[in-house]
Amino acid sequence: MIIDKQLEDKVRSLCERLNISSVFDFVSINNPSNNLPYHNWYHALCMVEKCVEGGNYHNLPYHSLRHLAVAALFHDFAHSGGKEEDLVNISLAKMSLQRLADQSVDATISPGIDVREVKEIIAVTEYPYVLDPICIEQKIIRDADLMQAFRPTWKEMIIDGLREEMIIKLNKNLTEKDMLEGQVAFLKKVHPCSAWGKYVMFDCGQLDIAILNITGLI
Repeated sequence: MIIDKQLEDKVRSLCERLNISSVFDFVSINNPSNNLPYHNWYHALCMVEKCVEGGNYHNLPYHSLRHLAVAALFHDFAHSGGKEEDLVNISLAKMSLQRLADQSVDATISPGIDVREVKEIIAVTEYPYVLDPICIEQKIIRDADLMQAFRPTWKEMIIDGLREEMIIKLNKNLTEKDMLEGQVAFLKKVHPCSAWGKYVMFDCGQLDIAILNITGLI
């Protein structure tokens, strides 16, 4: 798993400002999937950073940013790493959040967090997609979940890490070439949901850059 201390410190600081440090600490210590090849702690950190960026782009109020960041931290909690369908993964994430909320006599889930709303945000990350994002928080998290391909670590995370999990899920071998070609085909079909997503992917050219980077290795 990629260890990025600078990113972790940045996200910890973001969570402190949103008064959800206890949630950050809980997931960092207790998430059984933190060390998976792809759906791991590093991915969760990336998601929080991008979700807050998207939330700020849309001038979301404080309580909405908090809900979005908690959803980003929890969206892959207890992920199976390819052993189960994503419906199961999403259900486990939502159940884990609810269980934490029910047992939080120490206020691990900070006051003011609407767990039902956070679970609805998490639900739209199920893939293949089964729910259309409705509110802006749902649109932002859907877009953020696509942006792992835009980071300098894209090859280690997607071509290596995600491929390792997909081999388990599909129960067949996938070569690096298979994964590269599959990612190009996937990214060419991407349609951002939020104005922020369109700005990052189209106006800033991140989607075309990612496709070119991947194509260059085929």
